[in-house]
Amino acid sequence: MLRFARVEKFWADAHCVPVQSGGLYSEPAVAADVNLLGRLASDSLSPGQVGLLIGLNRYADRKGPSIAGVLPRLLSRYWPYAAYHLRLELMEAGAFGGHSMTEDERLASIAAIEALPPAQHPFISTAIVDALKALGALDNDQAEYVETVKGMIAEALADQSKPLMWDVAVGLWNGQFDHPYDGAYWEAWNDLSPADRKALLVMAAQSIENESMFVPSLIGELASHADPAVGTLIARWTGLPLRPGRL
Repeated sequence: MLRFARVEKFWADAHCVPVQSGGLYSEPAVAADVNLLGRLASDSLSPGQVGLLIGLNRYADRKGPSIAGVLPRLLSRYWPYAAYHLRLELMEAGAFGGHSMTEDERLASIAAIEALPPAQHPFISTAIVDALKALGALDNDQAEYVETVKGMIAEALADQSKPLMWDVAVGLWNGQFDHPYDGAYWEAWNDLSPADRKALLVMAAQSIENESMFVPSLIGELASHADPAVGTLIARWTGLPLRPGRL
């Protein structure tokens, strides 16, 4: 069984690279030629074959039947033992395979994704959230969450000298890029007055917890103010890292 799994993975990796990299865009008819939805209805497909067929869906006619029609069945049958890359492919199919889907197919896809067990991998969790967002499952909740974010912002700005509120400001900044309701954070930030927005940026820059991948955009916006007063805040990110073993 292990040997078979390795052969299956090798076959899938070797044949899916052109599909995943966009190398087949010169042949848009390939998806129609392989009868995607008909083949995906089969009960005898291996996980590698499912991944390849889902990948080919990128080239399908946007006016043709949606893969959403078979997605709930694929999730039910393959998700429990699907490898990492197949799970990503399944979620991408949910997020970007929704052309021409009916309302019943959209709701069925949402229900199937929401029924999945909690993911243990952060990238899979993100892919699940992205798929639900693309399907419109979070639209109402996100709109309501805007007021929650604005309340957090008001609380932070009310006590700008408190380090705990600096950490809150970091979370508010990062929420624009890495949160299921990132649109709510983005809207709340963009509703701020220029003075309040700058004050919140300064607070986030002062936090010692601010070492995420979203720091460069924070630094860039702070620097755009050309305010010498924020120079010392930015300076802490300009030094060389400590050598290993040195404090």
